[in-house]
Amino acid sequence: MTNNDINILDELYQRTDTLPDVLHLRAAEPGYEFTEADKKFVLDTYSKLDDILKEVAAFINIKFSGCERHVRAWNDIDFDTKIGPIKIITTDREHIKREWRKGLFDLKSLIKVLRNEAKLMVEESEESLHSKNGNLKISHHNYHGSFVQSDVIKQKRSWLEVLSWIAGIAAALIGLYAVLK
Repeated sequence: MTNNDINILDELYQRTDTLPDVLHLRAAEPGYEFTEADKKFVLDTYSKLDDILKEVAAFINIKFSGCERHVRAWNDIDFDTKIGPIKIITTDREHIKREWRKGLFDLKSLIKVLRNEAKLMVEESEESLHSKNGNLKISHHNYHGSFVQSDVIKQKRSWLEVLSWIAGIAAALIGLYAVLK
């Protein structure tokens, strides 16, 4: 982990924080007809969100390989209305707004957690470079302090890649559905 990784996470957080507000369209009054500009605005916003989600998934896949809690947290990010585990279509504007805000909150929280852990790893790495007597010391363990077989890493990566691919498709379909509705 390097300071560049922390900068990447800062940039992802900034992009998430400055996503255009689409709630007025996402939770529009029933019967509201989207203009072409509305459709383009929503599609562009969903595209930006999809890019951020894919980049966070890739960061977890590469930098926190094998860390199930980060994968689980990423999988739990959801912007859709649902009752329990079942996604629903509703005209309840407040419910739509609440779920959208919850999704953004969950995404920002995950990025903050990744950043905080990356920062600790960078500090730990910098401290471990020099022993007490000034000799160079390089640590060859992963974040969890144990050696990991490359087969396990590859298997975890493939599942995360599949999940990120599915999430990307789902986000695109949701965006298209919202635009065409």
